[in-house]
Amino acid sequence: MLLYKEYEKQVFDWLMSKNKIDPGFTFSVRMNGNKGAKTDYFIGTEKSKYFGTTFWAIRVGFPGSSGDCIDVIFGYDHDEFNYKIEFTQTNSPHNQQNTSVLNLMKSLKEPISNSLGLKYESGSENKMFTIIPKSPKEKYVSIDEMLDDVDSDLQVLIPIVDEYIELEKKNNPDFKAHRISMQEFNQMQEKMVRRIEKYSKEIEEEIKPIDIQYWLYAPGENADKWDQFFDANIMALGWDELGDLKVYKNKGDIVKELQKIHHTDGSKKNDATANYEFINVLKKGDIVIAKKGKQKYIGYGIVDSDYYYDKDKMEFKSRRKVNWIKKGTWQLPDDSIVTKTLTNITNYTDYVNKIKALLQIDNGKKPTTDMKEIPLNQILYGPPGTGKTYNTIVKAAEIIENRKIDDFAVAKAIFNKHLGDRIEFITFHQNYSYEDFIQGLRPDVDNDTSLTFDRKDGIFKSIADRALKNLTDSKKPKESKKSFDTVFNKFISELIEGEVEELEIPMKKVSYFITGITNKSIEFRKENGLSNHTLSISTLRKMYEAESVMDIQGLSSYYSPLLNKLLAIGKDKTGNKEFVIKQNYVIVIDEINRANISRVFGELITLIESDKRSHGAIPLKATLPTGEEFIVPSNLYIIGTMNTADKSIALLDIALRRRFEFVAMYPKYDIDGHQIYDVDILENINKKIIEKKGYDFQIGHSYFMGDNHDLVKRMNVKVIPLLLEYFMNDDKEVKEILNYAGLEIESDSWPLRTTGKRDQSI
Repeated sequence: MLLYKEYEKQVFDWLMSKNKIDPGFTFSVRMNGNKGAKTDYFIGTEKSKYFGTTFWAIRVGFPGSSGDCIDVIFGYDHDEFNYKIEFTQTNSPHNQQNTSVLNLMKSLKEPISNSLGLKYESGSENKMFTIIPKSPKEKYVSIDEMLDDVDSDLQVLIPIVDEYIELEKKNNPDFKAHRISMQEFNQMQEKMVRRIEKYSKEIEEEIKPIDIQYWLYAPGENADKWDQFFDANIMALGWDELGDLKVYKNKGDIVKELQKIHHTDGSKKNDATANYEFINVLKKGDIVIAKKGKQKYIGYGIVDSDYYYDKDKMEFKSRRKVNWIKKGTWQLPDDSIVTKTLTNITNYTDYVNKIKALLQIDNGKKPTTDMKEIPLNQILYGPPGTGKTYNTIVKAAEIIENRKIDDFAVAKAIFNKHLGDRIEFITFHQNYSYEDFIQGLRPDVDNDTSLTFDRKDGIFKSIADRALKNLTDSKKPKESKKSFDTVFNKFISELIEGEVEELEIPMKKVSYFITGITNKSIEFRKENGLSNHTLSISTLRKMYEAESVMDIQGLSSYYSPLLNKLLAIGKDKTGNKEFVIKQNYVIVIDEINRANISRVFGELITLIESDKRSHGAIPLKATLPTGEEFIVPSNLYIIGTMNTADKSIALLDIALRRRFEFVAMYPKYDIDGHQIYDVDILENINKKIIEKKGYDFQIGHSYFMGDNHDLVKRMNVKVIPLLLEYFMNDDKEVKEILNYAGLEIESDSWPLRTTGKRDQSI
């Protein structure tokens, strides 16, 4: 069952997403936080399971009045949702303002009845005049489906109400009624945010439990590895007090009591100076369930970071963080379901996926996407302004989340969260090169003594290496090891602190000696001491992460013994395994056809094919000019965009073209949930363009959406300049197109301009 506040938050987020697309879409929120509603978004009560909002500021005041005269009211019962739009006002107004409100309500009856139909109309004997339009459904099991219907109703009703408000103002110029302004909206939002922040802290203190137990699902044969004390940072829930961790097993006794934390000296549990003895540490990716008391489950989530404690196990250096998927009271799955679900598990990834399904972690989200249906390489192509870049954000977010995402605001948040890690975005241009994209040599500007070059990975190789490491690690758990920076800093600490002048690195027959460290290099001398040499720290880092020596132009014999020393320091002595969940990665290449594709991609023309990738049918590796081997991982998706109107640049190489799937994106004239202004003008312009130049030179619908409300400004600063470019400044051709669209042209003007008025002679 969805909690009241979760339901309220989903509706609020939906309304805010519409406001981000169209800042003129404003709505009301709760101003004051009375008892029981201190952190609510809207007027309403949790007890009655409803809340409401309005889009107009209409002064209403009479004895016994409360709320607004026009409300969208959202209700729910268990897991079924409903909504109604209510128009109501007293039949006994006591002043001119309230009389005008009643006149407005009555005048709206006929247009609303004609457009949506009436579900309810109050009788003449009632104290209140009330009408409620029909809704497509009485109840919904999907919030998204309900909100789609609300959106459709609002698109019909808002213009009607706006129009009739203006008509009433003609009868009564003093009538106070208008759409909530952006200034009013921002003020309400700011006040609401301050209120929620203020009361959230108070509420956390009020409900702070003192008896919290932590539960963890674990496969039976590995359960002992997770039997340990768990110190979680659950500040997101507002609770600090920690209890005992328990383990849910898949066979035998479902619940196993945790081996409680104890102290080697027998001291009390709350003694800060005690010498704690810890069992194994939980790993990133583990699923944790929080429980208060015997029956009340208060949340579950996934561990998304590790914590560390000092060598004496006296204190934690940083606290583990949990990404809480669900908070609040919920029903734990039946033991028999757990047992059945967790049988026949062969690997950790399978275990995590089954647990996610069991807990319905994607509950409330769109169904997961079949990744087999998503091409590894795709290009969105079409004229300018058709939403190509916009859609790359949505597609990238869907690939990262492995689910369908309909809300652009949600997609954008996911995109920005992973940008620079699992998502990279690059715009190609004429000077973009292979060295920028894959790998090249760059001069070391920090070296004052001689001219040296550093190997620098391009944006594609960098994200490909990250994706490949994730894919490889997810296939087989590895022994845990400390980070490269931690190990390397410990290894060179004696040299940096001046305790020794050199660090000896024994080889098979002789040794070499590390003499200094720069930001990028390790300086060393050979045993004969005749010359200085360098090793790359970034290269050593890659070897440490891969636990393998690369063949680096005669230097491998020097890297190998140094790598072995670092691995010996970094390996976890407890034998813990590092489990990694397979993830998807995305690189977005905007304007992909603006670069010299053959030169930029080089040997990748072959390697990006699905069967030639790391886990394809015939995986292929290429040797880069620097001597390093490279393969494209199977979990890296490439999304490109191509402007078909830009014919001043070369078309895609045929060899590359056949390796991409092409998704056509041409102008639309009707988009669910979005308004396109002056559709008839846009459609007529494109009809004429198709006739004269073809489909690839049309004007995209985005020029007629969003903040582009002003027809004259839109045409004169965006559309007409683009048309003049298409037709080589031939004003006669452009005038013909504009005339066909029914627009008047300013006489003898240059640059060509339109008044925006309809040409009555057409």
